Amino acid sequence: MLKRQFFKPYAGVLLTTLSGYSVILVGLLVFALQLSQEIDDFTAQTNKLYQHPFQVNAAARISRQAVSTLRAELLYAVIDQSIIEHNKINQERHKQQVALNDSLTTIEANFLGDMSQVYEARSLVNNLHQIHSQIFSLLANQDITAAEDLIKSKATPMHESLLKRMDYIVDYSSNKAADLVAQAKERRNESKLQLWLLLIVFALFTLFSGTVTATIVLRSLYRRDIILRETNENLRVAATAFEAQEGMMITNAENKILRVNSAFTKVTEYQAADVIGQDPNVLSSGKHDLLFYEQMWREINHDGYWEGEIWNQRKTGEIYPQKLTITAVKDGEGEVCNYVSTLNDITRNKEAEKKIADLAYFDPLTRLPNRRLLLDRLHHALATSSRNGHEGALLFLDLDHFKTLNDTLGHDMGDLLLQQVAIRLQKCIRESDTVARFGGDEFVIIIEGLSVHGFLAAAQVEDISNKILNSVNAPYDLAGQAYKTSTSIGITLFNRQKTAAEELLKQADIALYQAKEDGRNSMKFFDPQMQANISARAVLEEELHLAVERQQFELYYQVQMSQDNIPLGAEALIRWNHPQRGLVSPLEFIPLAEQNGSIVEIGQWVLKTACRQLQAWQQHAATKELTLSINVSAKQFHQDSFVRKVRAAVNRFAINPRLLKLELTESLLLDNIENTIAKMRELSMLGIQFSLDDFGTGYSSLQYLKQLPLYQLKIDKSFVDDLVTDDSDQEIVRTIIAMAHSLGLSVIAEGVETEQQQLRLYNEGCTYYQGYLFGRPETLEAYELRVKKIHKAEC
Repeated sequence: MLKRQFFKPYAGVLLTTLSGYSVILVGLLVFALQLSQEIDDFTAQTNKLYQHPFQVNAAARISRQAVSTLRAELLYAVIDQSIIEHNKINQERHKQQVALNDSLTTIEANFLGDMSQVYEARSLVNNLHQIHSQIFSLLANQDITAAEDLIKSKATPMHESLLKRMDYIVDYSSNKAADLVAQAKERRNESKLQLWLLLIVFALFTLFSGTVTATIVLRSLYRRDIILRETNENLRVAATAFEAQEGMMITNAENKILRVNSAFTKVTEYQAADVIGQDPNVLSSGKHDLLFYEQMWREINHDGYWEGEIWNQRKTGEIYPQKLTITAVKDGEGEVCNYVSTLNDITRNKEAEKKIADLAYFDPLTRLPNRRLLLDRLHHALATSSRNGHEGALLFLDLDHFKTLNDTLGHDMGDLLLQQVAIRLQKCIRESDTVARFGGDEFVIIIEGLSVHGFLAAAQVEDISNKILNSVNAPYDLAGQAYKTSTSIGITLFNRQKTAAEELLKQADIALYQAKEDGRNSMKFFDPQMQANISARAVLEEELHLAVERQQFELYYQVQMSQDNIPLGAEALIRWNHPQRGLVSPLEFIPLAEQNGSIVEIGQWVLKTACRQLQAWQQHAATKELTLSINVSAKQFHQDSFVRKVRAAVNRFAINPRLLKLELTESLLLDNIENTIAKMRELSMLGIQFSLDDFGTGYSSLQYLKQLPLYQLKIDKSFVDDLVTDDSDQEIVRTIIAMAHSLGLSVIAEGVETEQQQLRLYNEGCTYYQGYLFGRPETLEAYELRVKKIHKAEC
């Protein structure tokens, strides 16, 4: 049917050929001219087709854009955790995956290069689809860390691998298009030659057989018609591919715009009529200098290709980041005839990168630099100081009692305070300095460009620190609630000396610790002796842990005497038998044990050891009536299990509880007095006696004092030392004794070293004593020997 339709228009030619030779020659001449024109038209259309990106090239570019978009949406999904945004991103992801699959289908059907690259790309697309689904599932479950790990370990390498396959397909197709243009020209020349040969042969054959000649011509025309139809189809596919999702622009060799697609208009907001015939620099933002463009065109002229990021300007004047690729298209002679550019708006990608950078280098609560950025700037400050010789300073700040605020008013109020403190700190320093949030309620400030003289630099830092202290001390408004706080500051200076950043932070931290030890709301400069003390303290703390585990402690006993020089009992005083240092005084390790909490275990050991000793004393006449006093720390006493553990120890060793005396300090009574009274009464009901140690040095409330089930008050050694000569001490001692008697309490004085002190105490009404006058703290064997001698002498 198609052949009949095709032959019909040329029936007249056949009849003319058969009618006569002369008529045939005229017809052939007209026909030759028409055929030549059709061949030229065909050649022009073919050149036009292959001078623009071939459908495979366009499909590969669509695939690259889809992969880039999927990767950007994936980053955006990690940053923005809202459900609405996730739905939008899922829709966009589905759209891009459909476009990616369609493009790969086009490539598989038309690609002429190494098909293994296409098959690998198809496999990567399928795997990426599964990986993306897993990532979005993790994001939906708020498992951000797992999602980020999956992106880094699998998605990102697959993206890069897939883009490499697409780059290969783009490069191959671009080169193939240039080859086809050259082939089209060769084909045109061959067609012309064939035409004239055909005319000659046709003329010769017409002399012998017009019918045969006409048939040959008609067959040739039929073949040309098939080619033209295929050409039209390819033109249609190329036009469809040209209208891709990424912007495309085609210029001639003189760099004048010939054609743009609808995506170009969407990105740049320029209509085709606005830019056709114009130079592409109409899009220039002015943010790149001449050297940038010279380098770009140098690469295009040398490699035939350029790809990179560029700042361009929309028609509205808005400047935006753009991903741009430019490919040079050459003709058969190797001369550039066109430039094909693809462009994409990467604004969202840049926003995502900025958010990721912010998360990596800035504290999300205060917007201050975080620890990582702080260390980077500190290294830079050290290098600058080393070059110019100016001193710098590192300030370590910690808000006082911040935990109390969180525990009482809530963490949201704590966050408000941190934000307001951050603002105040920034106002206290120059723009060239750095204030960072180091973690929790800790801030670190780097001050650069101080005086070259150390003492002047220290004075400058002191002024800044006082300014910070005053600023932080000012009242705060926390959601309508007034609040006041303070800060402690540790300071260390740095200059041309080679000191590591980590060492400086350690020094400032040590100075901060000393400032807190000195009462808070103050500043302290680092002193090398602090470092030595801290190091020694760290060693002692580690050794103390071992001492608790290995029970390297021993109780020493200091006798307590009556006015008649009769032993009433003893106070058990702990000593540490260090394997290398020998006997360690409790003044060295008890404060450390109080701080690190090991005092609870040590106190429990003292309690069990004392009960065991009372059990042993109960077996002998000389010692069965002796009392044994042990010191109880506030931390040990306030343990919920304290009463239960004391009762268990008394029952386990079957001792007379009246003989166990617990010495409590006045400071213990300051916290939770009701709970303290309840515990003391419960233990008192068991028969255990209480002695209030160091009485008169604290802040005991007389109102609560009369409610406590005390047995005894112990006059502190500080009042006894100058008792003989100091009127004030005499008055204090007299008052304590009178108060004790009025409350029905026994009184004992510690630190009695002279007979004059004892006599003065006796005259005031104190009849029980403890001190060097009667005996120093001694081993169990020495103490028992002393008691037995006195008992034997009495008998």
